[in-house]
Amino acid sequence: MLDARDVCSGATGRNGGHINPPLYHDYTELRKEHGEEMAKRLIQFRLAHFKELHSIAVSEDILEYSQCRKTETFDVHTTSQTFEEAKEGLDAWKAAMPTESSSFQVSEGSDASSKFGLAPGIAGCIRGDGGAIHPYRFVTSLLSKLLQSHPKNFFLSCNNACTSIDPPSPSSKLYTVHTEKGSITTSHIIHATNGWVSHLVPPLREKILPVRGTMSAQRPGTTLNTKSTLAGDRAFIFYTGTVGYDYLTQLPSGENELMFGGGWASSMDAAFADVGEVDDTSFSWPVASHLAGALPLYFGAENWGKEKEPEETDDERTSGVK
Repeated sequence: MLDARDVCSGATGRNGGHINPPLYHDYTELRKEHGEEMAKRLIQFRLAHFKELHSIAVSEDILEYSQCRKTETFDVHTTSQTFEEAKEGLDAWKAAMPTESSSFQVSEGSDASSKFGLAPGIAGCIRGDGGAIHPYRFVTSLLSKLLQSHPKNFFLSCNNACTSIDPPSPSSKLYTVHTEKGSITTSHIIHATNGWVSHLVPPLREKILPVRGTMSAQRPGTTLNTKSTLAGDRAFIFYTGTVGYDYLTQLPSGENELMFGGGWASSMDAAFADVGEVDDTSFSWPVASHLAGALPLYFGAENWGKEKEPEETDDERTSGVK
């Protein structure tokens, strides 16, 4: 296994850990494009992801460390237009797949705000079963176990970029993978490079483009956990318009940091600068500005409370120095 940088150092290790695939959001369109039976199969495939990830975490004894858990997921709408469209999609999905959709319920405006600790003035929300995970911990735990269990036939080469791939020759059925540290011959190659894939698979250059996203880790307000997020047992998608969304999970331990990302559509014209951008050593200032201030607005000042002070480390408590 080759990694151009450190293990799991890219988007996988930095994202919010949602295991909440689009379900009612896409069902009507999937049915239109592929027929009812295939649409149902696609939705069931999406729903299978949490069960599979959870099963792996249990069988590999990394459930607690990887923070793989069931959550109550909320799609929060601040505009009546998107909320009404979402409810129509939910009704269609519930009629077609009543068992799979049984946990999903609608809460309107002020009722949603008071019950779930959301900002006053929202149009409403749709809630149902979802999941979350700490992707970095999950991936690195599995890789560590593979290295320990299969030291003779599993190898992990980090900071070693693949520069090119030669197809099999007439006399050989093996590919040649060229790297910065030498070449490898193999009969099979799995590309798991997401937005980088067109670098090595040219036919995909017009079909898959990298888009730089922005992610943040933020301390919650002092009163947020008690009603709104339940210290990591809830996850959120926030829709503020017809394009784009923000997403939020919360770590279930430690300081319960909020893993908050998105902001792309909210940055207007500046968002297009991130399309095709592969440099993730920097970030979009307009997107980061949005993420830095949005959370107290989404939950409301009363639910958010005062800003939380950093907790003292063991060294600081011992020395009395901050």
